[in-house]
Amino acid sequence: MGTLKERLARGEPAAFAELYDALADRLHHYLLVRLGCRADAEDAIQETFLRLARARGRLTRVASLEAYVFTVARHEAARLGAAKARRGREEGPVAAEELFYVPRTTPTHATRQRPWPPRWRG
Repeated sequence: MGTLKERLARGEPAAFAELYDALADRLHHYLLVRLGCRADAEDAIQETFLRLARARGRLTRVASLEAYVFTVARHEAARLGAAKARRGREEGPVAAEELFYVPRTTPTHATRQRPWPPRWRG
């Protein structure tokens, strides 16, 4: 069966699932605090595990798998932040008022609504 690192190096899907289950919650929290955006944190996690899968042959030489995963995630967060800055789309958090904005109608507008289809009087 082998160690987790050896199973990852062989590309066993169950080994990646085990690694994800062990670290995903802490990794998500770390990236959410670091990036300040849930969508960016989720993107960074996805890219982190893609990078791990592509470099799986090197995982047997890693001293601490957990530390290595967090290092890859930190680099991925920095890359994502730099890409956003280059595009000039550095956005702040969305205010709750913007999420739940409902335009108000005036009472006069509500009473002036006409039935559809219009009735022609002749």
